[in-house]
Amino acid sequence: AKKMATYRGTVFHEVLETMFLRTLETPQDRTVELALEIMRELFPTLVSEEIAQEMELDEIGVQTFARDLAKYIRTYFTMENPKEITTEGIEIKIDHEMVDSKMDTFLLRGILDRLDRDPNGDLVIVDYKTGKSAKYASVDQLEILSLAVFKHFPQVKSVKGGLAFVVANDFVNAAFDAG
Repeated sequence: AKKMATYRGTVFHEVLETMFLRTLETPQDRTVELALEIMRELFPTLVSEEIAQEMELDEIGVQTFARDLAKYIRTYFTMENPKEITTEGIEIKIDHEMVDSKMDTFLLRGILDRLDRDPNGDLVIVDYKTGKSAKYASVDQLEILSLAVFKHFPQVKSVKGGLAFVVANDFVNAAFDAG
């Protein structure tokens, strides 16, 4: 089950990443139909026979996996309207040296699924979650990623964040201030 959850997240992320990258200049083209078309295009590579075997899926299992992914993509489109999103970056690799309160240095690494700018001009971190429940959601990850955003954009004084639980159709929001 763990492998299946991991692959579900990988394929879902890849589909949305591809959609956003293909439509950076044309956000009006971000439709559920385009996302499903991208899923159909990428699925044979992302869920190869070898990967299906790792997930212990037969042909019907692979079809069920694809049907579930399509459902999560449709759910995503009910959670936010990607046509209205101004994207600053997709799959941004974070790699910053930070200093803690004891003046010890540490390396902060991570990947931002998406960094947007809202209509007010504020930066918004969006992290897709393909787990089954937002019940135990923690905004700690968003808080850590916000530190990296503050480091990368020193002029930014506040960052919003959201965990998009597409399986549970739930969005967990948070806001962070620099300082």
